[in-house]
Amino acid sequence: MAKAEKQLERFLEKHGIETFLWGIQEGTKTVKDLSREISEGETLIRKTREGVFRETSVLYIRVSFGDHELYEDRQEFRSGQSRSRTELRGSIAEKLKRNEAFDKNAVFRAVREELGIGPGGIVSIQFGQTWVEHSDSPSYPGLNAVFSCCAAHIELKESAFTAEGYREIQKDKVTFFRWRKRVD
Repeated sequence: MAKAEKQLERFLEKHGIETFLWGIQEGTKTVKDLSREISEGETLIRKTREGVFRETSVLYIRVSFGDHELYEDRQEFRSGQSRSRTELRGSIAEKLKRNEAFDKNAVFRAVREELGIGPGGIVSIQFGQTWVEHSDSPSYPGLNAVFSCCAAHIELKESAFTAEGYREIQKDKVTFFRWRKRVD
């Protein structure tokens, strides 16, 4: 375990957050994953009088093409675990970087990273509501989370549509996206 990860683990445990099941319990991530999120600017850890919190900004993007809507089918982790995130409020859930805003540039980055589609594959972008959620972090059980969220909707061009769906391949997991008939 790297120095930053050990320091983070000690800090969390000092504040009563047990990490020993992280990455073992199905659907959870590791201290290493949290450390990476912090170093890449996707997450802040904040200590207040109320405790320790993970702060993250999340952009939920609903992706459609004609009468079809994209959904995240599942994530398969290199560890052999898999999870289905049925609670997602869009086709894509992308953590924003520290210097990003809820704008078209964040949408372009998310769609490029998750689906491999550039800005030229998007017909339109519409932004919806923003809100804040307070909850136990599903990826890091026991760590309270504050999620600043924004909803967006994009329509793809025919040239960007792939009937069999899309795969996002990352170091630690593969995310599978599939199409279904849209229900409005």
